[in-house]
Amino acid sequence: MEIRRVREDEKHLALYLSSLAFLYGRRRTPWEDDPDQPDTVAFGVWDDRGYQAQAIVLSFAARMGPEVVMPMGGIAGVACMPAARGRGYVRAVMVRTLEHMREVGQTISTLFPFSFDFYRELGWEWVGVERRYSVSSQVLKSAQDTENCVQAGPEDRPRIVETYRRFSNGYRGMLERDEKLWNKRLDGSEEHHTCTFLYEGTSGVEGYLIYTGGSGECMDLSEFICLTPNALRGLLGLLRRLNMQTRRFAWSAPDDDQLWSVFCHHAVETRIAPVTQGRVVDLVGALQAWKPNAATEGRFTVQVADEHAPWNAGVWEVEFGGGSVRVLPARREAQLSLDIQALSQAFFGWPDAEALRRAGRLSVADEAGFEAFRTCLSGPIMWMNDSF
Repeated sequence: MEIRRVREDEKHLALYLSSLAFLYGRRRTPWEDDPDQPDTVAFGVWDDRGYQAQAIVLSFAARMGPEVVMPMGGIAGVACMPAARGRGYVRAVMVRTLEHMREVGQTISTLFPFSFDFYRELGWEWVGVERRYSVSSQVLKSAQDTENCVQAGPEDRPRIVETYRRFSNGYRGMLERDEKLWNKRLDGSEEHHTCTFLYEGTSGVEGYLIYTGGSGECMDLSEFICLTPNALRGLLGLLRRLNMQTRRFAWSAPDDDQLWSVFCHHAVETRIAPVTQGRVVDLVGALQAWKPNAATEGRFTVQVADEHAPWNAGVWEVEFGGGSVRVLPARREAQLSLDIQALSQAFFGWPDAEALRRAGRLSVADEAGFEAFRTCLSGPIMWMNDSF
């Protein structure tokens, strides 16, 4: 078995395997010539019968609260030839992606799993909770605030970007979108126009919604973001005006979303689900990039188990204060211990330290150390509205 980066002249091998794994053998993959694809590095696995497995690392940056943006590796395109499955090829190439992400400074990683169990064994764990709404268009109400809604044009892109930025400051995990990601979000496809509507309030754009395509049965909103209750009320009223076109609307929102405070009805179906799976790739790098509340300070020692990223394993002394963190190998016993999966959840903000303790996911030998750990990592909850 050989694991290495896929060269440009070998790109067709990765496209072929991706076609078999995700597109039922379709000859043309939709992302093949997409100019808005993020920067990627593909790793392949070869054996004596040729190209057998792969994993792709996409280059992103994620906002982890109002003051922190971290380089993040997004894992995608993980696949293996059917006849080569069961040999550990995917597991081996995933370990190689961890090494690569550490080498290039991507301190955290996220992915959208085909199996939570499979990636959990490699150190990723579910992070964050989101609400997935399905709302009958017939029950939505007209609102006076809808008069402040307008259809967005190309000239409104900077205002939409700024609204997203203000919203993303309140969460961990939202991507710091570059021009390519905004092109994907706002530009139409070959088959459909993309429609974007803004709510203009006293402070400028206070909310927007986006949809592309849809049907008489359901219209999926790719993004529905509001900074104020008035914006939410106004944009819901706008959706009411589309009730002759579709029976229901569907969208995703963070767990602290305010929909129920503005509009609560039996016809609002809400499903709770994990946002994604996340992982701390480089413990020292991630913790030292984190900015805890500047008014807090403390110190704790933590023992971390990480089978597949041994640079994270061991006992660490963590000291924080003034909004910064310092991490060094510890010279005293650990006050608490946990595995990389639980540490990743605490770092992404949900489940938090208290929830992890109640679930038996960490062991506490010293209450002062646990309280310092909890204080250090407290902050916004996790949510992300991009997929890859």
